[in-house]
Amino acid sequence: MCKVLIISSDFPPSGGAGVQRMTKLVKYLPKFGWRPSVICQLPQSDLPRDHTLLSDISDGVTVHRIEAPSFTSLKRHKLGRAILRLFLIPDPSIQWARKALRVAEQLITRDGIDTVITTDPASTHWIGYKLKK
Repeated sequence: MCKVLIISSDFPPSGGAGVQRMTKLVKYLPKFGWRPSVICQLPQSDLPRDHTLLSDISDGVTVHRIEAPSFTSLKRHKLGRAILRLFLIPDPSIQWARKALRVAEQLITRDGIDTVITTDPASTHWIGYKLKK
């Protein structure tokens, strides 16, 4: 089997449309000869949850959950949202992305990952760009 590393800032039990897209991809990849591993954030308390999506993740999938800084108190205020947009470029997940990049580099070397797939937000694509370089 080929090995694929999926980098997605959100993954079950987090919910939402983007989470479902990556969850279903991880669910069906093994049927086509790919063994997925996932790097994602620890579920954040201020985001929606969908525990039913956990049933789509097979036991053979390794999920690496990385703690992300919490900006919950800033998100509640208009000024806080503006600060996040101005200073956390390309998006608020950039602090998590730096940690995730180090983990991804280790996994690629240790596990012999064949390819990497990234999804939104932009900071996740930044990880893919840095890994390619």
